[in-house]
Amino acid sequence: MTNPVGYLYIVGRNSVRPSTPVTATLTPTPDNDPWVEPGLDRALRELTEPQRVTVILHHCFDWTYQEIADVLGIRISSVRNHLERGLNKLRVTLGVSLDA
Repeated sequence: MTNPVGYLYIVGRNSVRPSTPVTATLTPTPDNDPWVEPGLDRALRELTEPQRVTVILHHCFDWTYQEIADVLGIRISSVRNHLERGLNKLRVTLGVSLDA
């Protein structure tokens, strides 16, 4: 074996490649309920990049503030600010209220 790292890469890539094409739709139809808010994609695009990244890393991937700060090279207080401002913009854009 001349390149063990390359071999492991190919084996790993082939093991996670789906055998059949994956098709999914986010568009709601009468017989399927949307699993996400239909306007979420547009609302996320309206956020600044730091806000979008922190919201997605924290709420979609369950990263901690410290992990986000380390990856982005910013302070934890900046992560909190981006997250808070991003979520507030999302609430306004999507018309969501915190009042129950």
